[in-house]
Amino acid sequence: MTELHLVPIPIAVPLIVLTFVLTPALPAVWAAIVVTKLVQGVRGRQPPWQTALAISRWIGLSIVLPWAAVVTLSVMIVVQLALAPIALIHHLRNLRRTVHWISTRVEEWCRSWTVGMGMPSSVSATAAPPDLPRILRAYFSRRWFQRLWVLQEVALPELSRIRFVCGEKTTTGRRMMHLLAILKRHDGSEKVEFGRILTSFRQWTPRSPARSHLLDILIVTRTQHCQDPRDRIFGLLNISKWLDHGDMGSNPDPRVSYVDPVATVFASYSAQFIRQHGPGFFLSLIKSRANTPGLPSWAADWTVPWPNQRALAGVDFAARFKAANEKDRVLDFETEDPGRRMAMKITRPRIVRGFFTRDGQIDGTPGTHIENVRQLVREETLVEMYPGLALLLRKESGDSDTHAFVRVCPHSLSRHGVEKLVEGWGRVVVNQEDLGRQDTHGSPSRAYLSLPGVYKIV
Repeated sequence: MTELHLVPIPIAVPLIVLTFVLTPALPAVWAAIVVTKLVQGVRGRQPPWQTALAISRWIGLSIVLPWAAVVTLSVMIVVQLALAPIALIHHLRNLRRTVHWISTRVEEWCRSWTVGMGMPSSVSATAAPPDLPRILRAYFSRRWFQRLWVLQEVALPELSRIRFVCGEKTTTGRRMMHLLAILKRHDGSEKVEFGRILTSFRQWTPRSPARSHLLDILIVTRTQHCQDPRDRIFGLLNISKWLDHGDMGSNPDPRVSYVDPVATVFASYSAQFIRQHGPGFFLSLIKSRANTPGLPSWAADWTVPWPNQRALAGVDFAARFKAANEKDRVLDFETEDPGRRMAMKITRPRIVRGFFTRDGQIDGTPGTHIENVRQLVREETLVEMYPGLALLLRKESGDSDTHAFVRVCPHSLSRHGVEKLVEGWGRVVVNQEDLGRQDTHGSPSRAYLSLPGVYKIV
């Protein structure tokens, strides 16, 4: 009935009664109208016929309007009474569902009341099996939950619209999240990767980003499997676009092409990430030797173990909220020949003294082997991105103008400073904290650096 915008009966009836009550006061209203219009006519020197016309008009309105309101309100009351059976049928259309909901709530209340009083419940719930955590772990370890494309199917729709079908059994999305929560409480941590990933997606709030979520999603989904290596990127684009509110940061919408080789796709997106997040941060995530032919040394190979977890230090959204630094920027990307690898250019100073480590900051390494910068071999060069974080480069054979990226290394002016950098490596990479800063005893702060130079990395 709300579509008709009718005055409700409890309001319409008092208005009609009030109109009848005020009807005897109409002569006083008429007298006031006559006096008011006569005074206005005399002061305005109006002709008598205009004054008489104005008086008759107002008296006519005072008679017609109350009775028009009574007639209108009466029609509304009649219409509502006539449509009342139809409205009742409309509200009782879901009676069966309502009765089922009420009976379920009464059953739960009775069960909780009888259990609380220590009495045997006549309506007993099905007890959970004692090995429920083991059953859930076996269920979520199925290969279906480890596929990368599945994440797009369950992360984008609303939970109320998701159904999981296994054989003849169907589970709703909300119940699935409840089962994952039970398993997390039992194990004390997110040991099921599918649950950890799905929970992360549900906790992220879509917003208009300064940087895209794509690199963070790659970090979260590092354990998922896909048959085509290019799907490591393509299978996450819709999720990233949803979290980014349709905006992929400062870059245009990415192009999905299965014609391009794997090395081309990985290099293209690595270049995009370096532009958005800086070479220092992105290259700190690389920890394994590339296995894809034709891939530039600065590009990530997502077919090998990645990323370096120690560079993230357990920080959520580390890529999105990394501290900005003008020093941590790339100069340009170029491809001189379509058959050659893409080259990255940076302008940074070379480190001429101090200490560094190659493997201490990489997860899974047994210890920290500290080296002196002056003991570097002739082909190797250490350049500073920002204090505490350096790039180890190696000259390409037969070409003195190009270098290959080897590793991101902690650098300090003392061995103890390197150890401190390794301990807090995630804070150095994400927050750009110089934990290894040492007193140089009055020497210039840049004494360990040469003049900036251009380095072409392929």
